[in-house]
Amino acid sequence: MATDMVLKALAPCGLSCEKCFAYADGEIAGYARLLKERLGNFDTFASRFVKLGMPVFENYAAFKELLDYLTKGECLGCRKGTCKHPDCGVRECYRAKNVAFCYECAEFPCDRSRFDPNLKARWIAMNERMRQIGPDAYYEETKDDPRYK
Repeated sequence: MATDMVLKALAPCGLSCEKCFAYADGEIAGYARLLKERLGNFDTFASRFVKLGMPVFENYAAFKELLDYLTKGECLGCRKGTCKHPDCGVRECYRAKNVAFCYECAEFPCDRSRFDPNLKARWIAMNERMRQIGPDAYYEETKDDPRYK
């Protein structure tokens, strides 16, 4: 059985909620808020840098819009029922099957996830690894890896 910390950090599919851009208490939202704070009122400086021959700063408004979006993580995690994946089949299935992770289901792997081929391959690999070493060890093994590979 996984610890409460691991159940909060990892979605039933095995993806890291805490590393998701949509997760309210996640790393990306936290770093985005910190970067926004550190940049302060950079808008005026960006336009100055354009005039000094650094045209990349012409894109600052679009960057700032994206940064603002990333600071507003609203998801509370897949286990709280707020998954932002638009067509995730795991969020309904794991509760119905009464499992903490997909690998615990006798029907795993199945077609219920509705993941695209890349994510489906990752989903299977993550769950097979959890089956081998357990969710807590899997979390320790992957906690410093990027979510988006």
